[in-house]
Amino acid sequence: MRWLPIVLVACSPSTAVAPAPVTDASTDVLQVDASQPTACDLATTAKVETALSIKTGRYAPGQALLAGDHVLLAGGYDFTTGATITAEDIQPLSGSTALVQTKLRSARNFPASVTFADGSTLFAGGFNPSLGSVAVSDVYAGGAFVAAQNMTIGREAHVATLLGDGRALVSGGLQANGFKFHQTAEIYDPNSKAFTPTTNNLTIPRAFHAAAWFDSSQVVVLVGGASGPSSETATSEMFDPKSGMFTAIASTLPHASKALAAARLPDGRLLIAGGANGTDKTLADATLYDAKTNALTPTAPMTTRRMAFTLTTLADGRVLAVGGWSDTESPSQSTASLEVYDPKTSAWTKLDAKLSVSRLDHVAVLMSDCRVAILGGQSVATPASPIAPLEVELITVPTKH
Repeated sequence: MRWLPIVLVACSPSTAVAPAPVTDASTDVLQVDASQPTACDLATTAKVETALSIKTGRYAPGQALLAGDHVLLAGGYDFTTGATITAEDIQPLSGSTALVQTKLRSARNFPASVTFADGSTLFAGGFNPSLGSVAVSDVYAGGAFVAAQNMTIGREAHVATLLGDGRALVSGGLQANGFKFHQTAEIYDPNSKAFTPTTNNLTIPRAFHAAAWFDSSQVVVLVGGASGPSSETATSEMFDPKSGMFTAIASTLPHASKALAAARLPDGRLLIAGGANGTDKTLADATLYDAKTNALTPTAPMTTRRMAFTLTTLADGRVLAVGGWSDTESPSQSTASLEVYDPKTSAWTKLDAKLSVSRLDHVAVLMSDCRVAILGGQSVATPASPIAPLEVELITVPTKH
């Protein structure tokens, strides 16, 4: 599916762009082997290298980081061939990729994906140009896709979050047919491969939101999003798996925001940044959520306004912001710019290095050598037509000692 200002595939125009899939696992800091110097330890300046090209354009695919630095991209949209039903097993560090022999049960982009403790990954819902927002779900395990039970309703722009007990919460989203924004949620159990609706609904409908699990408080926090086609929210709420209850959080974001990004800091706080709303357009806002105080506190804004971008926690605890759609660009378009947030100084630093291809709704994965792999997405450079980049890029950010 596509949302203004991007050229979309088959839906009513909107000012929203759905974010890349966010899962709690993606916000954790990857432990890099400290016994050997990494590429980032040895680097003196930031740089971006093209590692390989994938076989199919994949705008807004599902994702999973597998053992051995393998990255799985499932589905996505290619502007030449349309929504895809295939998946690729990509090795950015060795420069190789291969199509997975089994396929998804439905071609789609914008699925929600979450990886479980046993290494299996759920790909739930998404957008199919012919069917709208679908309920179909697949599980990737042992090198192949197997069918899971369908969700109770079709969803896209939803979020899947791993819970402490090994299940996953699938929250919110929307149905493209009729443009209905969902206030419901459901829980997926990897043992039964089945979905069960939560006892209670979210406090408000949410799509294009961010979510993360907090071990310290045993709750999921849902932040921002859109509650309707032209209605963004600055609110947040908590979900308690034991009670099944959603509860509003008193403090709010500085601005209402959808298509925002989030990343976990080493001290357990959640960094939330960017997004957009109909009044302010794209945002540079950054906010910290602290589970100890159950409060959101503003921090320094980014140097570039961004929506539908990625935040990745680096091995040294800083956070890398990559790409997105930006009103800082002139004219507004996808950006190739990079910047880093340092939680010790509460400051953002724009990097001199840039992506070779600007993109939004892409995937960012921290590799074991501390570089960040950027895969898939959509590139829009006015007045050219949108493309789904094939290039897989590796970003090196020198370690801060």
